Amino acid sequence: MTENFILDSSLSQTSFKICDLTFSQVRLVNNKNFIWLLLIPRKNNLRELIDLDFQDQIELLKEINWISKILKKLKINNQNICEKINIASLGNITPQLHIHVIARHSEDICWPQAPFGQEAQPYEKEELEDLVKDLKEKIEK
Repeated sequence: MTENFILDSSLSQTSFKICDLTFSQVRLVNNKNFIWLLLIPRKNNLRELIDLDFQDQIELLKEINWISKILKKLKINNQNICEKINIASLGNITPQLHIHVIARHSEDICWPQAPFGQEAQPYEKEELEDLVKDLKEKIEK
Protein backbone atom coordinates (compact mmCIF):
# COMPACT_ATOMS: atom_id res chain seq x y z
CA MET A 1 0.00 0.00 0.00
CA THR A 2 1.03 3.58 -0.50
CA GLU A 3 3.15 4.68 2.45
CA ASN A 4 2.38 8.32 1.70
CA PHE A 5 -1.35 7.83 1.30
CA ILE A 6 -3.10 11.20 1.08
CA LEU A 7 -6.72 11.40 2.23
CA ASP A 8 -8.85 14.08 0.60
CA SER A 9 -9.47 16.86 3.14
CA SER A 10 -13.24 16.75 2.68
CA LEU A 11 -13.25 13.05 3.65
CA SER A 12 -11.08 13.69 6.69
CA GLN A 13 -13.33 16.57 7.80
CA THR A 14 -16.61 14.66 7.49
CA SER A 15 -15.59 11.23 8.77
CA PHE A 16 -13.55 9.49 11.46
CA LYS A 17 -10.97 6.78 10.97
CA ILE A 18 -11.92 3.39 12.33
CA CYS A 19 -9.02 1.29 11.04
CA ASP A 20 -6.95 0.22 8.06
CA LEU A 21 -7.73 -3.02 6.28
CA THR A 22 -5.28 -4.70 3.93
CA PHE A 23 -6.27 -2.44 1.05
CA SER A 24 -8.56 0.30 2.34
CA GLN A 25 -8.98 2.74 5.17
CA VAL A 26 -12.36 2.40 6.90
CA ARG A 27 -14.01 5.60 8.11
CA LEU A 28 -17.31 6.45 9.81
CA VAL A 29 -19.26 9.35 8.31
CA ASN A 30 -20.20 11.91 10.96
CA ASN A 31 -23.94 11.44 10.59
CA LYS A 32 -25.77 9.53 13.28
CA ASN A 33 -28.86 9.19 11.09
CA PHE A 34 -27.15 6.16 9.55
CA ILE A 35 -24.29 3.78 10.24
CA TRP A 36 -22.42 5.01 7.18
CA LEU A 37 -18.96 3.72 6.45
CA LEU A 38 -16.46 4.66 3.78
CA LEU A 39 -13.82 2.38 2.30
CA ILE A 40 -11.01 4.39 0.75
CA PRO A 41 -8.32 2.48 -1.15
CA ARG A 42 -4.95 3.52 0.26
CA LYS A 43 -3.49 4.37 -3.14
CA ASN A 44 -3.16 7.90 -4.43
CA ASN A 45 -4.61 9.44 -7.57
CA LEU A 46 -7.63 7.14 -7.91
CA ARG A 47 -10.97 8.51 -9.07
CA GLU A 48 -12.82 5.53 -10.51
CA LEU A 49 -13.10 1.85 -9.66
CA ILE A 50 -11.67 1.15 -13.12
CA ASP A 51 -8.48 3.00 -12.12
CA LEU A 52 -7.65 -0.07 -10.00
CA ASP A 53 -6.13 -3.10 -11.65
CA PHE A 54 -8.28 -6.21 -11.54
CA GLN A 55 -6.50 -7.74 -8.52
CA ASP A 56 -7.00 -4.53 -6.54
CA GLN A 57 -10.67 -4.48 -7.56
CA ILE A 58 -11.03 -8.00 -6.16
CA GLU A 59 -9.29 -6.95 -2.91
CA LEU A 60 -11.62 -3.97 -2.56
CA LEU A 61 -14.66 -6.16 -3.21
CA LYS A 62 -13.53 -8.57 -0.49
CA GLU A 63 -13.33 -5.65 1.95
CA ILE A 64 -16.74 -4.31 0.88
CA ASN A 65 -18.19 -7.78 1.52
CA TRP A 66 -16.51 -8.00 4.95
CA ILE A 67 -17.79 -4.58 6.05
CA SER A 68 -21.27 -5.30 4.69
CA LYS A 69 -21.52 -8.55 6.65
CA ILE A 70 -20.49 -6.74 9.83
CA LEU A 71 -23.15 -4.09 9.30
CA LYS A 72 -25.82 -6.73 8.62
CA LYS A 73 -25.10 -8.28 12.05
CA LEU A 74 -24.66 -4.99 13.92
CA LYS A 75 -26.98 -4.40 16.85
CA ILE A 76 -27.52 -1.19 18.76
CA ASN A 77 -29.46 -1.47 22.00
CA ASN A 78 -29.94 -5.16 21.16
CA GLN A 79 -31.74 -4.30 17.93
CA ASN A 80 -30.63 -5.06 14.39
CA ILE A 81 -30.11 -1.76 12.63
CA CYS A 82 -29.67 -3.03 9.09
CA GLU A 83 -32.38 -4.33 6.78
CA LYS A 84 -30.58 -3.28 3.60
CA ILE A 85 -27.02 -2.36 2.64
CA ASN A 86 -26.51 0.54 0.24
CA ILE A 87 -23.17 0.43 -1.58
CA ALA A 88 -22.14 3.27 -3.86
CA SER A 89 -19.19 4.99 -5.46
CA LEU A 90 -20.21 8.48 -6.53
CA GLY A 91 -17.37 10.97 -6.29
CA ASN A 92 -19.33 13.86 -7.77
CA ILE A 93 -18.30 16.15 -4.90
CA THR A 94 -15.17 14.41 -3.60
CA PRO A 95 -13.26 12.92 -6.53
CA GLN A 96 -10.96 10.59 -4.53
CA LEU A 97 -12.17 7.02 -4.96
CA HIS A 98 -14.23 6.02 -1.94
CA ILE A 99 -16.98 3.46 -1.48
CA HIS A 100 -20.03 4.20 0.66
CA VAL A 101 -21.37 1.24 2.66
CA ILE A 102 -24.51 2.31 4.49
CA ALA A 103 -26.72 0.31 6.85
CA ARG A 104 -30.36 1.13 6.10
CA HIS A 105 -33.62 0.24 7.79
CA SER A 106 -37.27 1.10 7.16
CA GLU A 107 -37.36 3.43 10.17
CA ASP A 108 -34.43 5.61 9.10
CA ILE A 109 -34.89 9.29 8.39
CA CYS A 110 -35.34 9.09 4.62
CA TRP A 111 -36.30 5.47 3.88
CA PRO A 112 -36.69 4.42 1.08
CA GLN A 113 -34.97 7.42 -0.51
CA ALA A 114 -31.18 7.66 -0.83
CA PRO A 115 -29.34 9.19 2.16
CA PHE A 116 -27.21 11.43 -0.04
CA GLY A 117 -28.07 15.11 0.32
CA GLN A 118 -29.87 14.69 3.64
CA GLU A 119 -28.83 17.01 6.45
CA ALA A 120 -26.27 15.27 8.67
CA GLN A 121 -26.76 15.01 12.41
CA PRO A 122 -23.26 14.84 13.97
CA TYR A 123 -22.42 12.32 16.68
CA GLU A 124 -21.92 13.42 20.27
CA LYS A 125 -18.30 12.84 21.39
CA GLU A 126 -18.97 9.89 23.71
CA GLU A 127 -21.41 8.26 21.31
CA LEU A 128 -18.85 8.57 18.49
CA GLU A 129 -16.02 7.11 20.59
CA ASP A 130 -18.18 4.14 21.63
CA LEU A 131 -19.33 3.40 18.08
CA VAL A 132 -15.83 3.70 16.58
CA LYS A 133 -14.46 1.37 19.28
CA ASP A 134 -17.25 -1.17 18.73
CA LEU A 135 -16.88 -1.13 14.95
CA LYS A 136 -13.10 -1.37 15.15
CA GLU A 137 -13.34 -4.46 17.38
CA LYS A 138 -15.80 -6.15 15.01
CA ILE A 139 -13.85 -5.25 11.87
CA GLU A 140 -10.45 -6.35 13.19
CA LYS A 141 -11.62 -9.78 14.41
